[in-house]
Amino acid sequence: AVVQRVRVTEGEVSALFWLTLGIGCALAMTIAAASPLIAKFYGEPRLIGIVLVSSLTFVVTALANQHQALLRRAVMFRELAIVEVVANIAGAAGAIAMAYQGLGYWALVTRPVAMQSLNTAGIWLYCRWLPGRPTTLPGWPPSTNSSYRRKTRPRRTSGVVVCDAWTDD
Repeated sequence: AVVQRVRVTEGEVSALFWLTLGIGCALAMTIAAASPLIAKFYGEPRLIGIVLVSSLTFVVTALANQHQALLRRAVMFRELAIVEVVANIAGAAGAIAMAYQGLGYWALVTRPVAMQSLNTAGIWLYCRWLPGRPTTLPGWPPSTNSSYRRKTRPRRTSGVVVCDAWTDD
């Protein structure tokens, strides 16, 4: 929604951020709550911890979605690629170090969470937008009425995306 719309308000991006984060948390809690059932189904008690750690990926990914969309909207594909490559390399290096230290399967379990956490941190560093307080937006998608006249757009400033506000003429 943020990438494809011609105009998007900061309130809309904030609402989408909180909605995405809420869904990510709900998914993480659902998967975490199901971890004993998963472990019992497979007859492997270690799966409880594995599933609990893996469920964090939903939350960490949700934290990056709107920031990533704003960077795409600002056509900052190079920066996104750099963040993704660095996060993948660092995640792999961390997993290799963990395996070398004898942590076994935990190296494989924590790699996606670490990689996505680093990816999210890098995206937040490039996109300095901070979500506003959670609000409800009447009439989604927004109409062309006067309550949506204050618009935002991402703008590139020395490698960092900021949101400028302007009023339509």
